[in-house]
Amino acid sequence: MLASPPISTVLKVRSDEYIAALNGHRYSDEDGDNRHDAVNQFVLTFADAANDSVTLAAKVRDDVAAVRRDWNEKAGGIRPDSVAHSILEILPESPIITAASVEVQFGVTRLASARAIGRLEEVGILQKIEGKHRHANAYVATDILSLMADAERRAASPDMDTAPSHPLTLVCDAWMPNAKKNCVLSKGHAGPHKSSRR
Repeated sequence: MLASPPISTVLKVRSDEYIAALNGHRYSDEDGDNRHDAVNQFVLTFADAANDSVTLAAKVRDDVAAVRRDWNEKAGGIRPDSVAHSILEILPESPIITAASVEVQFGVTRLASARAIGRLEEVGILQKIEGKHRHANAYVATDILSLMADAERRAASPDMDTAPSHPLTLVCDAWMPNAKKNCVLSKGHAGPHKSSRR
């Protein structure tokens, strides 16, 4: 299962409230209602953040399930007992793979690994990574990277209701004339492109 952003990501959005609760707990009088109220405020602040973190985790779980249903439709013509289907099982946790990593993880030949990845690329589940990592023959499940970016944006929104953006806003999308396609790496990735024209 894709990991959701940690509670610290949610607390970052509430940093003023969180720091105020910490300071109130630390500097209130040792006795009396002030200290009691400060402790209650800190617990309430942290509990609200924990609740939002759980809500976010549930959303990530549902989004991953939806992606997996879409993948199953796309991979409908691939044998269920194939290496390609085994790869689908690990993609939510490992959205970037290579033929070598598949070979090691599933104990198959490099040829079988490459064929399985090729099938998933053909049906649009995997895309080859271009740029500085192109020599590693690495492939990425952009659907999962998009979910990760969505989860981070929701966690960074005070109401956790950031409108989903177009998938291309979550990836670099720079035009690569040599490859004759757009970059599928996350925005802000290392390494420049030779051309940014569209």
